[in-house]
Amino acid sequence: TQQKPNIVFVICDSMDGRLVGNKDNVVKLPALDGMTKNGVVFRNTYSNNPICCPSRSALWSGLHTHVTRSWNNHKGLPQEYPTWAVKLQEAGYTTEIMGKTDYTSGHHTVSNRVEAWTRAVNFTLRQEGRPTPLLVGNSSTKRVSRDWRFADKAVEWLKETGAKLEGPFLLYVGINLPHPYSTPEEGENAG
Repeated sequence: TQQKPNIVFVICDSMDGRLVGNKDNVVKLPALDGMTKNGVVFRNTYSNNPICCPSRSALWSGLHTHVTRSWNNHKGLPQEYPTWAVKLQEAGYTTEIMGKTDYTSGHHTVSNRVEAWTRAVNFTLRQEGRPTPLLVGNSSTKRVSRDWRFADKAVEWLKETGAKLEGPFLLYVGINLPHPYSTPEEGENAG
């Protein structure tokens, strides 16, 4: 009998697929390049929707947007929807989901829902103060805490839990960057 494979699913917002596994990159990505050598890279995939929640609803359900009826960032899948992660649990997988998922209804603020329409206009919504993350830095550059917290947590989970499991597992890690990240210190509706 064939053993079920472990699955480590790492996804981030707005990643250009040409950057992954390309030895001619100007930007060196050794960790991602290492993952591509030992995993699966989907180079010819397309999002079912250009909007966050509808796209993720399609990803988690395996259904098109017109079937999920997730048309905007306020309407996603019902909380109890049987996603593919649930189906893997039913098939005997231990599942660990961490980081950004954004496929259920009601998690986006008013700012999230309208900011894409206002960025090209010469004004800013009052509640939308957001710092721009430094993507290039040196040893003094601070890490963006939310994403690195999930990355660190994923490594810890793999070492402390995943390595000790007798059966197969799914580890899903949703990374927010390069998408702008949430900044609660800027107020209730920021980011």
